[in-house]
Parts: sequence; C-alpha cells; structure tokens
Amino acid sequence: MRFRMPAAGLSLLWSCVAAGQSLNVDFGGTVAPSDDHAAAGHSGVWNSVPATFLVPDVLFGLNGQPTDIQLTIFPAGPPSITIPDPGTVGDDELLLDDLITNSDGGFLDLIVDLTGLENGPYRAIGYAWTPNTQFATDAQSLVGITNNNEQLFGLFSVGGPWPGAIAEGVTHRSRSLFVVDGTLTFQFVGPCFGECARSNGIQLVRIEPTADIDEDGFVTLADFATFAACVTGPVAENDDAACAAFDLDEDGHIDLADFGAVQNLFGGPA
Repeated sequence: MRFRMPAAGLSLLWSCVAAGQSLNVDFGGTVAPSDDHAAAGHSGVWNSVPATFLVPDVLFGLNGQPTDIQLTIFPAGPPSITIPDPGTVGDDELLLDDLITNSDGGFLDLIVDLTGLENGPYRAIGYAWTPNTQFATDAQSLVGITNNNEQLFGLFSVGGPWPGAIAEGVTHRSRSLFVVDGTLTFQFVGPCFGECARSNGIQLVRIEPTADIDEDGFVTLADFATFAACVTGPVAENDDAACAAFDLDEDGHIDLADFGAVQNLFGGPA
C-alpha cells in the first residue's frame, strides 16, 4: 500500500507529524479504510486486525513503511463482529461497523498495548462505538488511554446514534499525552455489566514539536501568542495537543528552555 495524499498536503502533514511513529489500526474487518481516510486523526495507511488472535507481526506507519511498534491485545481470542449501521457509508462504515470484543471471555475489559514507541508527545484515539444504536443511552462504552507512568487517568464514555460523521464522545475518545517509556495502553470497558468490551480501532499521531501551531510553514507572532498560554514551567506537565508543538526539548514541560528554542525558529515568509 502507498500513501496517496497529494504532495502539497503531504509536506504540511509531515511538518508536525512523524509518519513513522504515527499509525492507524482498524479492528474487526477484513477490509480496512482507504489510505485517504483521516477519521479523527490523520490519513495514511491503515493496518487491519481482523481478530484479536490475528495481530500482524509488523505494523506500518502512515507512510506505508514498517515500524518497530508492537501491538498486543488482551484477552486474545475473543471474536470480531459486524453490525451494519444504516447511516454509515464508505470509509466510516469500514472503520466503525465491525469491531473486536471480549463478549465470550468473561473479562471485564479489553486491553490494547502499544510498545516500541519513541518517547515524546502523541495524540491517541480509541474507537469504541456500537453501530445501529437507537438511543444515546444504548451501548455506552468507556475508553481510557494511559502511558505506563500513570497509575490512573480515567475512563470516558463513548456511544449514541450515528451523528453523521465521526465525533468525539460518540464514536471515540482522544487524548494528548507524553510517552515516557515507549508504551501506551488503551482500555475499553463495555456496557454489559463490565463485560462485552469492544473497539473499532485506534489511531496514534506522533506530534513533532515545530512551534508552528497554525501550520503555515513559519514560526511567527501568531504562534507566539499561543505559546504564552501553553507555558507551564519546569515542573508541571502540559498534555494539551495544542501545546505539544512547543515542547521542543520533549521533556513534557513548556518552559523557558522551549522559549529560547522557539525564538531561534522565529521568522516569516520572505
């Protein structure tokens, strides 16, 4: 598979996203969305995991190149299911109308671990939508995303009828965070008294700190205006996706060290 984004869009995407450490994974289906489908993340190659016991040995980045990232699903062996939704079409249908589940395993949740990641800022997206839902209270799932350095972050609800497009809180949950030891964990909890957890897929976007918040190719006063709101100092962490581009030394903090680096990048179009 090859990345099919136009060259102009490709250069803009790569300015803030590390293609080799960003990936898309579709769970439950034998046919993945097209490489042009960004969903809630970025367009690029989609890895297909038809069932929890059919995890590929190699995961491919958005640019179609193999990565060192390894994916593990627990429990291994639960089935995948397809639930056609009358509203979804095209790539949304391919991503969301099939899913993996632990419904026959008696486990409380479904755990997806990623290892072999480069340390640094990421935006992680976990899909846990149940297709063909008639009411917002039907089939509510919970999604949690943590790095291995956190004992507890929290679980957030996902569910409801198809809103016409992929939407935060309905089809998925996303979180910006810093990977500190090469690992990232997605936790999915289902509505059936803790069982029947499910997931349609995951996306991971490695955020390259460039200080170019508005992605116009330059670091200007417009970017500096956002920097002031992102400063946390050398102690507190800032896991806001809008601020990760300013963490130029990738230590999890937006502080004076980053301010000096941003100053060195300052410059508008000739």
